[in-house]
Amino acid sequence: MRKEQVKMGLTHVQVTVRNPADLSRNWAGRFLVDTGAIDCLIPRERLEQIGLRPRGRRTYELADGRQVDMDIAVAQLEFMEEIVGATILFGEEGTEPLLGVTALESLGIEVDPTNQRLRKLPSIRLKSVDGPPAWLRPAVAPPAPNSREQSRPRGSEPHVAGAARPPGRSPSAAPARRTSSSLPKAPGESFASAGKASSPFGALPEGAEEGAP
Repeated sequence: MRKEQVKMGLTHVQVTVRNPADLSRNWAGRFLVDTGAIDCLIPRERLEQIGLRPRGRRTYELADGRQVDMDIAVAQLEFMEEIVGATILFGEEGTEPLLGVTALESLGIEVDPTNQRLRKLPSIRLKSVDGPPAWLRPAVAPPAPNSREQSRPRGSEPHVAGAARPPGRSPSAAPARRTSSSLPKAPGESFASAGKASSPFGALPEGAEEGAP
């Protein structure tokens, strides 16, 4: 099977078109590789010759911006020792057959820009390298601020487990009040005597009780 040829900067390839319902009915021709076209285009008389009939219509936009409705069918294409099913447009009589980019990408074939020849990639990409186009990507909204965080007064941040606290402070208890029981006692001194000694007015008279007038 003859492969692509280069002529005046254009890439051509020999393609065999078969009727999927009867593979024995086929037509072979020289196609222009058009990476700007999505689907393939073949003259109507060639398609009718192998028994293909229109299966529907689609609206296509031409290079000059005009929109046209065209008949379509599905055919089996063979080129570069590969086989692929493709959508075929019914072109006008005498139209040069076109091989669109969908058939190329389905087989992992691309046009080498340095010499305008077709080449096979080591593997077929399951998705675009850059991901889906921007208009298909979902919009990501910025995270909404936490209303509780906004209403909390400055300096009242909740304690986080494992965070350092000031030395000697309990996470929930208030500072301890100094009482008589916490005062140091000399050896042999009783609890009451320690309290009396700590009176701000000095020691009480002997025999007087604390709190008496």
